[in-house]
Amino acid sequence: MKKTLIALAIGHALTHATYANDTSTTQNPNTSYNVVLPDMFVTLDAPFSQQIGTQKLTGEQIANRPTGNGNITELLKDNPSVQFDNLADSSLLGGELEPSRVSFYGEKYYNNNFMIDGLSNNNNIDPASNNAIAGGLPTGYNAWDLPAGGEQSLWIDSSLIDNLEVFDSNISAKYGDFTGGVIDAKIKNPSRERTSGHISYRTTSDKLSEFHIDPRIQDNFESASRLDYQPIFTKHFYSASINQPLSDKASVLLSYNRQQSTIPTYQDQMAQWRDQERLNETYLLKGIYHADNGDTWTATAMYAPHSSKFFRRNIKDSGYTNQGGGYRFNIDHKHKAKFGDISTKVAYQHDENSIENEADHYYPWWHKNQNHTSKVIDWQSGALTKAGNQTALYGGLWQICHRQKEPKRQARLHLQTPNHRHHQPQNQCRLGISPRTVGLSAFS
Repeated sequence: MKKTLIALAIGHALTHATYANDTSTTQNPNTSYNVVLPDMFVTLDAPFSQQIGTQKLTGEQIANRPTGNGNITELLKDNPSVQFDNLADSSLLGGELEPSRVSFYGEKYYNNNFMIDGLSNNNNIDPASNNAIAGGLPTGYNAWDLPAGGEQSLWIDSSLIDNLEVFDSNISAKYGDFTGGVIDAKIKNPSRERTSGHISYRTTSDKLSEFHIDPRIQDNFESASRLDYQPIFTKHFYSASINQPLSDKASVLLSYNRQQSTIPTYQDQMAQWRDQERLNETYLLKGIYHADNGDTWTATAMYAPHSSKFFRRNIKDSGYTNQGGGYRFNIDHKHKAKFGDISTKVAYQHDENSIENEADHYYPWWHKNQNHTSKVIDWQSGALTKAGNQTALYGGLWQICHRQKEPKRQARLHLQTPNHRHHQPQNQCRLGISPRTVGLSAFS
């Protein structure tokens, strides 16, 4: 708006100068006019960390954006630097809750740095595997599969975000652990103004959706006999929060978000319907304290588990659940000194990915053996062979668990030169310690 007004003012002044010059030439060629433009001062406030290669979304913009599952990656759809996975928003996978995979300028989707409050939220436990499902067999379906996470450890809801910064180029040296892009989400702070609360519910299902399916797979899709064919699904989204001022200096925010999905799948050989399940929850407790000396203390506790339940095809009691997510605690201290601003963060995050089977053992039986039908094993898992044999498979495998523990400590010093009109720090000194991930495996 300021640039437009400046351009109009200059154009208006030049138009008058030209008109005056033309008139003077007609009346008296020896007459000249001097046009003096007033001094103009342009002040630009930097609304975010850097200008080039950055996208920032405010809390109001996030609230006004249409989203499906309400995760962070859905907020990046209008960013020209971001490419979504081919299965994002696929009509075949309407019941899924897992955040879509995104790539910056063609880089691998697991090479981005997802951050919450300036600290990494990346999952380093085989992020390239299918934690839920992505057009194939999900992790845990085969006996040799180990637990794996997606790109993000905690799947937080976008309604908890106060602002989001996305960096795709010219990225500051203060960020690391990426070769793609950086997505930094800031959690909302409690308000000291008044007590307030929020409750919401929304739902969607296949009955409220319109499918566009390739006619060549239409019949197979409608049969729901594959895990990645989901013609029937129901989703429910719940959220509740309360903001409570404790004094004129302190306040707390308590929030709970729940996303759940039910996806029926058909076992064609067993002639049985089973309900797949997806669940994502976020528990948040955040407090803030403003000290008399101008310091600000912020403490955050977050627990965000998620799970996906699947069934191996035509195997009795073959259900298994991929579990992920974890918890984090962080404390943020901001101090305004005479020589600059000092920001210190200390955090600890624990992530866990596991595979839990409905049955502890796996047994291959015969429902029919040389055309002899068992009276005890009354189900079948495969087609009848020419020799008169038909298998009947039962159960699952052992329980497997992978854990990722990562303490995070970070200190930043911002020095601002006098008479600097922009709100960006001029000089920055960063001290950070981020030890390597500790991975543990447990079998039972």
